[in-house]
Amino acid sequence: MMHWWTQAATGLRTIALALCLLHGPVALAAPVQIGGSYIADGFANIDGGRKRGTAYLGLAELTIEADGGAVGLAGTTLHAAINHAHGRPLSAELVGDGQAVSNIEALPALRLFEAWVSTPLAPGVDAKAGLVDLNSEFDVQPVGGLFLHSSHGIGADFAQSGLNGPSIYPATSLALIGRFSRDGWIGRIGVFDAVAGHPGHPGRPVLRLPPHRGVLLVAEAEHALPGHIIAKVGAWGYTSHFHAIMAGTAGAPISTRGSRGVYASVQGQLAGAPGEAVLDGWVRAGIATARINPVGCYLGGGVTYGTDVARVGAAVAHARLGDPAMRAAVGSGIHPRRAETSIELTYARRMTRWLTVQPDVQYVIDPGWRGDRRDALVAGLRLIVSLS
Repeated sequence: MMHWWTQAATGLRTIALALCLLHGPVALAAPVQIGGSYIADGFANIDGGRKRGTAYLGLAELTIEADGGAVGLAGTTLHAAINHAHGRPLSAELVGDGQAVSNIEALPALRLFEAWVSTPLAPGVDAKAGLVDLNSEFDVQPVGGLFLHSSHGIGADFAQSGLNGPSIYPATSLALIGRFSRDGWIGRIGVFDAVAGHPGHPGRPVLRLPPHRGVLLVAEAEHALPGHIIAKVGAWGYTSHFHAIMAGTAGAPISTRGSRGVYASVQGQLAGAPGEAVLDGWVRAGIATARINPVGCYLGGGVTYGTDVARVGAAVAHARLGDPAMRAAVGSGIHPRRAETSIELTYARRMTRWLTVQPDVQYVIDPGWRGDRRDALVAGLRLIVSLS
């Protein structure tokens, strides 16, 4: 295993290369833009969890986007993104939590993350097709985007689903998405390959057409309320068969359908005026089929305060096991806890147009839903180098 300083050196070399390109997006031609970013996380598990220690995580991303208007396809956009995740597993090796302290943690690999085309079909109606990050369209928590904890990007109830997770970071799948907007309402419907990426090969892009193991269906409605508040409600479900958490009477796995869930969120500006520091907040709740998915329900949310230059925030992510997962843990000799809760305090400051510095502290209660694991105190620093 690489020492953390070797991993950090790799990340610093990537940052140095990025600094050579810091003139913003590169225009190959008028309609084509190249951008990118590098995120570097340095964390220390100070106390509790699986064991104390330090970890470095890095994520480099390159994006290419083309405007189809230059060739007579007004409103059409072509987009591709590749990324490279690297570093020591923080949650798996040190903290031992189930939700992931850092939202860039992934098995090291170079991946084709997205490759899609989006085009208008009619006024207020457009479609997107290709390799798509589900979380760029569904269950998006803009206020929660400040935080490093994974559940503030997409709820743990949804993120846990599927054979290899839904089509989110780090592995995506082929999808077809329709979007509709009218009178303050936005509707989205998506059909995704039920298996994201290749479970046995993290860096291998997979294009299954038609899907071999069913599909994931997602629908979401969004409405703008008075006072800069956005309300969302969504539902998802797989057509695939999954093994139930509890085995049959003879110990054989039970194959069943019905992995589905619903979620809702409210988010927006709570106080402040344009051009001033503003107070934003959000709350998000979701449930999932407990006989198939360990996390039966999730509740999260928080507040942020500041400007585009500097912002401070506090958030909570609370994921509760369903009864089948609790019984299965007891049967395996584990003394489970019903919930894993992460409390996060963070502060992000944009030092220059290309560099953001973000210290972060998280306290994880009952990491991994295990009664034999002490609460974890984790502190870290994120650096974001942006080329766009």
